Amino acid sequence: MWKTVRLGEIAKAVGGNGFPKKYQGNKNKDIPFFKVSDMNTDGNEKFMLKSNNFVDVNDLKEMKAKLYPAGTIIFPKIGGAISTNKKRILTKDAAFDNNVMGVVSSNKILPEYLYKVFLNIDLYELSNKAALPSINNGTVNDIDFVLPPLSEQERIVAKLDAAFAEIDKAIEHAQLKVLNLHQLKSSILNQNLSRETKGNAA
Repeated sequence: MWKTVRLGEIAKAVGGNGFPKKYQGNKNKDIPFFKVSDMNTDGNEKFMLKSNNFVDVNDLKEMKAKLYPAGTIIFPKIGGAISTNKKRILTKDAAFDNNVMGVVSSNKILPEYLYKVFLNIDLYELSNKAALPSINNGTVNDIDFVLPPLSEQERIVAKLDAAFAEIDKAIEHAQLKVLNLHQLKSSILNQNLSRETKGNAA
């Protein structure tokens, strides 16, 4: 049965942790520690596959930082980065800094379905719209949306993924056409300039 729910009923908004500089920059440990800037890394357009910082369990204990599960949806929670509307999905257990907010799904909602819900949310509208905008956990937990049964969530996710794939293919095709047109224009320009140069030289 489809029903309207508060996000806080089926998931939980969580905050990131402070990330002292002495723990940053290590790539030889096993736990990713994400910052907002990692959302801009090539390959991290949807899933957080790459990190510039890694920690271990001892680092997390010293920082009193929390580890969040794969499937957690993350996004910027403070400053101008909110307006970029970036939403990403953790692919493995990871930590993130205090400029990032996460939403951890319960067994009542698929992470991929929750991600699709967030794609339709303007993060700036969730913020306090101050000079330095920020988003708090309570506002996120109060989001209302329609929740179908898990089987229906799976069907919707599959249908949307197929539609998005077709859109991406169309965009790639259009970009290739534009590139080919630019190359054609460049070729015509070079040919004509070459003729003009030879004609003037003669």
